[in-house]
Parts: sequence; C-alpha cells; structure tokens
Amino acid sequence: MTWRITTVLANARLLAVRAAIDSAETAGKILLYDNTPPVAGDPAGVTPNASISLTKPCGEVADGKLTLTQPANHSDLVKRTGDIKWARIVNGDGVALADGTVSDLNGNGDIKIGGGGGTSNLVIYLGGTPLVGTLKIT
Repeated sequence: MTWRITTVLANARLLAVRAAIDSAETAGKILLYDNTPPVAGDPAGVTPNASISLTKPCGEVADGKLTLTQPANHSDLVKRTGDIKWARIVNGDGVALADGTVSDLNGNGDIKIGGGGGTSNLVIYLGGTPLVGTLKIT
C-alpha cells in the first residue's frame, strides 16, 4: 500500500518548504534554465535564462497546495532566449532548495509558467517578462 497523507500533513510539509524559501533576509526566486538538469542541488552549469522574484512570504498554503506569488511591481526580465526545460527554487541567499520540471499553465510540470497566451511553447525571449503560475509538490 502507498502512503496517503492527509491535507493537514501536506500543509505542514508545505509550510516547511515555504519557510525554507523565505529563510534568507531577502525573498527567494525561481530560476529558469534551458540546459539538461543536473543532480538536484548541483551547480546548474549555465546562467539562468530568467529569474522570477517571489514575495516574502513567498506564497500561501491551503488545501495541500503552495501557491507562489510574485510582487506586483516586479521587474523580472528574461536574460537569455531559450526553450525552458527545468527550474530551481532558491532562497534569497541563492541556496538551491528544489529542482523541478517546467510546463505551460496547462501541462504537468512541477512548476508552471506562462501568461495565459494559450500556447504550450516554453521558449522565452530576451527582454520578455516571466510569470509564475503554480508550484506543485508531490
């Protein structure tokens, strides 16, 4: 039998994840990459294509989900054009906390990105604005 956890336990785990993201003096970030992902926590090997700033606290936990939020006045811009393959969540000191797959808002990625344009294309372009959709922890 596979363990099935309650929403109470799922929320407790997600509150710990949120605390880790918020553990530095400054807010955490989601970094987007177009290369092959390394072993979790190892150096990424390239500069991120984009960095998505998070609020502090980084989001809300409810019903077994952590919903991350960006500041309304963020100035995040894409630094390199690329076809995004994975993302890394870091705290405000840049400490790697989690790596995951990326999809558009309709996909099955651990992290979903997009602005609601209806495209499944994960190519981001220099100077564009990356937007966070949702974070799913399983």
